[in-house]
Amino acid sequence: MSLCAFARTPRLSALWLVSLGGVVLPAMPAAAQAILPHRAAYEASLDEDADSGPVEGVSGRMVFEWQDVCEGWTIAQTYQLTLVYSGGNESDISSRYATYESHDGTLFTYDMQDRRNGVTESHGRGTAELDASPGAGHVAVRLPQPGELELPPGTWFPTAHSLEILRRAQAGERIFTATLFDGSAEVPLTEITTVIGTEIPAAAETDDPLRAAASWPVVLAHFDPASPDSEPLYEVSFTLFATGFVDYMVVNYGAFAIDLTAVASETLPPDCGGD
Repeated sequence: MSLCAFARTPRLSALWLVSLGGVVLPAMPAAAQAILPHRAAYEASLDEDADSGPVEGVSGRMVFEWQDVCEGWTIAQTYQLTLVYSGGNESDISSRYATYESHDGTLFTYDMQDRRNGVTESHGRGTAELDASPGAGHVAVRLPQPGELELPPGTWFPTAHSLEILRRAQAGERIFTATLFDGSAEVPLTEITTVIGTEIPAAAETDDPLRAAASWPVVLAHFDPASPDSEPLYEVSFTLFATGFVDYMVVNYGAFAIDLTAVASETLPPDCGGD
């Protein structure tokens, strides 16, 4: 990925699942019991505390939605960003990312598209399966070209990986390294090192169910396992609530960093198609 191109967008991925109909599904990790599916909108801006390099301004919005569809989880994430470079040149970047993941973390479908100035730069679509979560598996790729991709032992899909981060945070663990497949075109497999900080107690009074829980500072460093470079592709810093909600994050690409601040959010009920 080109850092300045902002081609590989960090996926919020699902950090959550709630019980269905008041009954906690037996396959669900204990951490998932308090998780709330939700929709949130984030405003983007240039992080003033980081070296902005050639980027002088950032504006735009990201919308993230996680939904419980009873046999699995869906994620829908879209964003539209404008980057202003030195000299006044601008670049409009947009992305659409949609996934389904089974509750046991072994089946994953994805459809993602990145565009720059109205032109599609990448479009990925496929179905992946693991023999366990985490585990080994394979991907049937439909786009950009039909083909097969083998997944090594220890591979996680996004929702299962996110739930594991939350489980480890609640258990007081501090470092977690994993291999993630999320369907991204440029770097389909990513090594992620997660660093979890000290628990922050829940606020004494709040009327927001997404923030009415303990939280943890978290840093995710994303690496390309095929590259000898020891520097991460990018780092994402945020505060993770036990409900799965993230209200603010910093995405650091080295050349510049972007702040994403939640400006609207709501919880979502399970969607079981009327069954």
